[in-house]
Amino acid sequence: MLRLDRLELRGFKSFCDATCVTFHEGVTAIVGPNGCGKSNIVDAITWVLGEQSAKNLRGGKMEDVIFNGARNRKPLGLAEVSLTFTAVQDLAEGRSVAEPDADPTAALVAANEAAQRDPSPDAAEPAARTRRSPARLPRLLAGEKITIGRRLYRSGDSDYLMNGRVCRLRDIQDFFSGTGLSRAHYAIIEQGRVGQALSSKPQDRRALIEEAAGIGRFKAKRHQAELKLEATRQNLARLDDLIGEIERSSANLKRQAQKSRKFVTLREELRAAQRQYFALALARLQADQASIGQDCARLSAERARLQAELDRLTKSVVAARETVRQAEESLAAARQSAAAAEIELDRARQAKANLEAELVRLDERDAELAAALDQSRRRGQLVEQGLAQAKASDAQLATELVANESELASAEARHRAAGTALRDAEAAYEQARQRHLASLTRAERLRHQSEQLAEAAARLARQEQSLTQEQARAMERQAQAQADYGAAESRLADIERRLSAVKSDFAAAQAALAEADATGKRLGLRLDEARRAHQRAEDRRQALEDLDRQHAHYAATVRSLLERAAEIPGFHPLGALADFLTVAEGYESLVENALGDVLQAVVVPTPASARAAADWLAKSQVGRATLLIAGIHGGADGAGGAAAKPASPAAWLWEVLGLPEALAPAFRQAFPRLADAMLVPSLDAALEASAAAPERCFITPAGEQVFGGARLTAGNGESKSILRVKRDIRALQAEAKSLAKDIAALTQEQAQAEDQRAAAQFKHDALDAELRRLETERAAQAVEVGQRRRDAERAGQHLSVIAAEQRQLAAETGPLAARRAALEAELAEAVAQRESAEQAIFSEQQRLAMLRPEVEAAAQALAELRARAASALERRRAAEAELRRLEREWRDLEQTRARLTLEQSALQARRADTRQGLADCLTRGRKAEAELAQARQVVAAGEAGLTRWRRELERLEQERQAGQTVERDLRDRLSGAEVDAAKIAAEVDYLGRHCHAELGCALETLPPPAAPGPPEAALAEAIAGLKEAIAALGSINMLALEELAEAESRHEFLTAQRADVLASMAATEEALNEICRRTKHRFREAFERINAYFAETFQELFGGGRGEMLLIEPEDPLESGIDIVAQPPGKRLQSVLLLSGGEKAMAAIALILAIFRYRPSPFCVLDEVDAPLDEANIDRFTEKVRAMSQHTQFLVVTHNKRTMEAADSIYGVTMPEPGVSRLLSVRFDDKPSAALTATASGSLSAADAGAAALGGAG
Repeated sequence: MLRLDRLELRGFKSFCDATCVTFHEGVTAIVGPNGCGKSNIVDAITWVLGEQSAKNLRGGKMEDVIFNGARNRKPLGLAEVSLTFTAVQDLAEGRSVAEPDADPTAALVAANEAAQRDPSPDAAEPAARTRRSPARLPRLLAGEKITIGRRLYRSGDSDYLMNGRVCRLRDIQDFFSGTGLSRAHYAIIEQGRVGQALSSKPQDRRALIEEAAGIGRFKAKRHQAELKLEATRQNLARLDDLIGEIERSSANLKRQAQKSRKFVTLREELRAAQRQYFALALARLQADQASIGQDCARLSAERARLQAELDRLTKSVVAARETVRQAEESLAAARQSAAAAEIELDRARQAKANLEAELVRLDERDAELAAALDQSRRRGQLVEQGLAQAKASDAQLATELVANESELASAEARHRAAGTALRDAEAAYEQARQRHLASLTRAERLRHQSEQLAEAAARLARQEQSLTQEQARAMERQAQAQADYGAAESRLADIERRLSAVKSDFAAAQAALAEADATGKRLGLRLDEARRAHQRAEDRRQALEDLDRQHAHYAATVRSLLERAAEIPGFHPLGALADFLTVAEGYESLVENALGDVLQAVVVPTPASARAAADWLAKSQVGRATLLIAGIHGGADGAGGAAAKPASPAAWLWEVLGLPEALAPAFRQAFPRLADAMLVPSLDAALEASAAAPERCFITPAGEQVFGGARLTAGNGESKSILRVKRDIRALQAEAKSLAKDIAALTQEQAQAEDQRAAAQFKHDALDAELRRLETERAAQAVEVGQRRRDAERAGQHLSVIAAEQRQLAAETGPLAARRAALEAELAEAVAQRESAEQAIFSEQQRLAMLRPEVEAAAQALAELRARAASALERRRAAEAELRRLEREWRDLEQTRARLTLEQSALQARRADTRQGLADCLTRGRKAEAELAQARQVVAAGEAGLTRWRRELERLEQERQAGQTVERDLRDRLSGAEVDAAKIAAEVDYLGRHCHAELGCALETLPPPAAPGPPEAALAEAIAGLKEAIAALGSINMLALEELAEAESRHEFLTAQRADVLASMAATEEALNEICRRTKHRFREAFERINAYFAETFQELFGGGRGEMLLIEPEDPLESGIDIVAQPPGKRLQSVLLLSGGEKAMAAIALILAIFRYRPSPFCVLDEVDAPLDEANIDRFTEKVRAMSQHTQFLVVTHNKRTMEAADSIYGVTMPEPGVSRLLSVRFDDKPSAALTATASGSLSAADAGAAALGGAG
């Protein structure tokens, strides 16, 4: 059982100051005028116990319980209420404060919850732990205290506390379950709701009985168990479905497993036959490979003997070609190195400038960080000193607080002793004091009112002085705020101007950068296209030169003669006649038609060389060829003389041929007719000229030839384009040179464009950084302007508020002075009346003269000690708050220093990296200059060497071509043998892939075939038969065996789980039956006893009659509602809803007191429940309350004097200033006399406290 000790309020509704209400044994009355805040005490108790409805607390929203301010007080941000109880007897751990026995079914329900949530075997252990460790409530020994509290912040956050620790609302509700203080409470009857216990629904009346019987938790657990049981049934249905599905799939898996075993047997037989077949085929192919290998070796040896003579020449050609290639690569590399060195030099110079600028910026930032870090260290020293002082002050205040508490305890003991002696003396002069009471009460009331008026006048004077000072300060702040606002606007306008200029420059930089990017991309595309065109021209020229070098467009006889020149002794050809011609552009077709096969005439230097060629032609029988003896020695480079000028309308043919001067005489002698041929513009002109000069040949632009005036050769023969090929080669050479120049020019333009883009990018980045900086500065300045504007506006508003408050003070001061003068006159009259009455009781007062000073001195000392203790406590709290603030500031400073130190370290690392990068740039620049000079020297030397080696390569190539023809025949024969070997190798490779695909292994890993084994054909037939047998099986599930084993294991597991779920359901049903049985027993017991108590209490309160509770559905006591019938004396039995208002109140009080007799609550709160009662009923009501107060504390809010007389303690609630409640406390002993223990306005006789409070109410 618990006893209510005290209620503490702070910031709750009208109790803005910290207020403590101490409760004693018996009846405590709360009195005071209407609207002064009496019911707020009841609301505080309801709220701290967990009330969630703002409407039940007489508010619109929960924030309404926080003090919302008054005329001279600001609103608070926090409401806090706490209740402290003392355990009258030991409360066992794990039991409710109202239940003598632990719940017998809770463990059984908890044991099955885990199994119902999870049907797996792993759930058994948590269930066992649940059975071993049920939830426990705190253990309280007799005399120990427990405090519950609730806080609400204006932000909406709230806390529940138990003994100072944050807890859940559910913890508090569980702790008070069954005491009448939980959610369905019957211990607190708020104002105007006394009749709701009767007029509510039958089910709501039942909730009161259930709360008294303590079965609310049982019903909740029964509901949870029913939900768990339903969930278990659903789990059982799912398990049945899974088991049925597994049983159906197992039959199919068994058939698939049988087919899988047969497939494995056939597959092993097939693999054995395939291994033998592949081994035999491999042996056969390896024998064929050995035979062909011998043939290839023989042909290779013969070819090696024939190539002995060509080795020297081939090596020379290869070496020369490699030398030329290396020279070309070296030259290209040298040129690239020169270009790269130039680019690297430019980049190094640009990087150097950027790094130097970055180094300057880093030095500036380092100085800023050092200053900030030094300032933070100095502030840290000040905060550290403040921390030491605050800790010392806190320790000193703690010592002082302990001393004050000790002195306070001694003073309270002395005050109690003096008060006891004074009460004994006051009993003697009680009758005289009654006569003195009226005058004394009036005098004290008038004095109190006079003091209040004096205090109000002083307060108004202080407010007027404070407002005058505040007005002066506000005017200064307004002037300063307006000046700051103007300065901030000027700075913002200046920033806007600078920002506009930078935006303009930034837009131009963006356009320049975009233009530079576009130019770079355009040049890059042009350069890529030029390089591709140059490569295409080079490839085409190389292809044409290869065709020309191989004489691909010549007759076979001429080609053979030239290719095998090295094989013909004494034969030294200079080339074909076409090689020496440089035909004017546009005349190629004409010359080819005119010369015909003459173009393929082989030019030789001497007649001996011509005879050697003729002898070889006669011997080899390869065909006929024309030889032209030039009479010159040495080779020709193919360029011949300069190209002839285009012919006039009548010109000689040899003028367009472009023959070298050394070869022209031989050509005239060998082909006189062609040498003397003339070119004419048309066929008619040719016929006419031929008739006039029949000894000459005339040729038209179309290639038509007229000779002797009678022979005409016309039409286009089969042209082999020998001259066009040579013309294309020359054109491609010229085009390649032109493209190379274009590439060089574009490369230079691209480098210049890159430099321009780098400059544009640098300017763009600089302007971008400046733009961001100005935008940040503008945003910060705009915030400052807004702040300054708001400061000026607030200053103006402050002045307006001060003026309004001054006007209001002026209006209040006049009436207050008049009222104070009238009150002083009344007080003088009351004092005269009191002095006259005091003469009558002077003799009795002599007896108390010695005792009263002692009591007053003790009370004054006690009050001073209490004030000193409160002051010390407040100073201790302020010191603790200051200590926490300094600790927070110290932590903030530590974080700031750490951040600045970290940033400074990073900055120093960046500065070191920048300096290193600057040194690297200088090194790279010097290195690039040296490399550029060296590369230029290498390029010059490479160009000279490349020209020399190209000439040597052309000479060696001509000698090599003659030697290659000799071994061509042998090469063809060897190629045929190699083809046969490749076919066999392909068959072996295919056999290997087939073997790997079928057997998953290489041919080399197969064992050799057995000697008496079956042939390949028989093995092939056996393999085909086995494959057909496997195909006949159809689709095979190779995982059937594993799936079957898994299905059987899962079926066994689920079957076991089903048994566990069935057992769990049986246990849960057993628990439900036990809960229902015990709930029904407890409810019937509580209902019958409360009904009997209700009948007795009804008769006691009504002075007779009969009251009874009835179950609406007696056959279902667990769910049945409750009806109440009543028969006041002299009336018939009827429903309580038909009673009068007073009778309803009496019946409801009878029901509540009956419930308290069955299940006493720690306390009972009755808020003006006696308002509807008449005098006779009030007496019976107070007698019953006094009788029950032996076991339960009663807190009664009342205006009735008879109820006040029944109280052991009285608290008076007043409202000295609008919206702020204050508490006066009076404690009575068993005698009619009383003593004042504490008042807010001075000394007052104890027995007059209730009357004084009522007088204030009037």
